[in-house]
Amino acid sequence: MFVSSTLQAAPSRAFIQELGRVSTSGHIYVDLYNNTGKWTPQGDSQIRIATPYGEAILAEESVGGKAAISDNMALYAIGYLNSGAGSSSAINAGAAYQIRQPSLYLNLNPFVVSNAGKINLEFATALFASLRGLPHWLGPTQFGMEFQTPTNSALNTGMAIGLRWLPREFMTFDLVFAGDGGSESTAIRTPAALRFNLRF
Repeated sequence: MFVSSTLQAAPSRAFIQELGRVSTSGHIYVDLYNNTGKWTPQGDSQIRIATPYGEAILAEESVGGKAAISDNMALYAIGYLNSGAGSSSAINAGAAYQIRQPSLYLNLNPFVVSNAGKINLEFATALFASLRGLPHWLGPTQFGMEFQTPTNSALNTGMAIGLRWLPREFMTFDLVFAGDGGSESTAIRTPAALRFNLRF
């Protein structure tokens, strides 16, 4: 299955949400560059360490974990550790479920955000489709659309539209060419974000 094999090589996150799976044990995934958060909902640069028990998720200001409960569903929790003056910590916890077909997959990601004593229920969804007819040497490429409810009333609905490209099995480019719902959420922005991930 084209999508299934591609998913296993890519990190278990999409552009701005968690996917309903965990990475294969024994691998480490490292985001080398990421500018999400300004024009799309925040997506921290991360290190993901895949173990037999699930994934450890590490970033500059957060730490978390993710575990599979079936082939198509995973649970996760991420704590954001803000230590600056006047800042507060936050927790993002949720479930992700994916429906896979030979050339596309649908992802559903409801989650809870607890920040400064306030608890918000949010929802994200994504649809990725394989691009057919491309040269074989180019590598698997998918077109993806993601949407996320805003984390507060001051933000627009989160959106990320772009391509996920795997030129090599150990390398993933997420090219988000349209986004909204970040800290600069006055209008749809293009280009919006770039995420580059290496698997070791």
